[in-house]
Amino acid sequence: LKVSMPLSIATLELPDWLPAFQARHAGIRLEVVCTDRFTKLVAEGIDVALRISAELEDASMMARTLAVSDMVLVAAPRYLAEHGLPRTPEDLSQHQCLQHNGPESPAHWTLHLRDGQQQTLRPESRFACDTITALYSAAKCGLGIAALTWHTVRADIQAGALVRVLPEVTLGQRTYAALYPRTRHVQPAVRAFIDFMATHYR
Repeated sequence: LKVSMPLSIATLELPDWLPAFQARHAGIRLEVVCTDRFTKLVAEGIDVALRISAELEDASMMARTLAVSDMVLVAAPRYLAEHGLPRTPEDLSQHQCLQHNGPESPAHWTLHLRDGQQQTLRPESRFACDTITALYSAAKCGLGIAALTWHTVRADIQAGALVRVLPEVTLGQRTYAALYPRTRHVQPAVRAFIDFMATHYR
């Protein structure tokens, strides 16, 4: 079974799902393509693609939503000890905001406030990268404040390795979805993998 998935799922989240999947489906050989780009399933011979996106627009593919996750702001305790904890969205202008410059990433942050209002700012940063894993590592080593999905950082927040900044604020939501080619008969291995990941995220 050839599966394409973002680096965050293939690396940061891998210990949470792969051992259980292999224990449950010993007869499936899993080949993982680790990439943050949107792969072309049929052309690249991929059976299933896991994607994290604000919008899923590919009418040629079947899609199953696995989870919806808030985008939250986080920073390492060492960064906050040195630079202070932002108390308002306006305070972010005085901080290093780590920037993700992937193909889907806007140059600005749209903050969703608890009262339903939105506020836009262009983060100041001395660091930008095109992969979530590098952004995550930069945040963990204390370089600044990053926007990451709750699924990516939940365990670190619980362990105290990262702190949620402005907990009343999100940067919207991202959908975790499984995409696979439209076909009359879905392979059993494809269905087994998608069902497993849906249960995992639920």
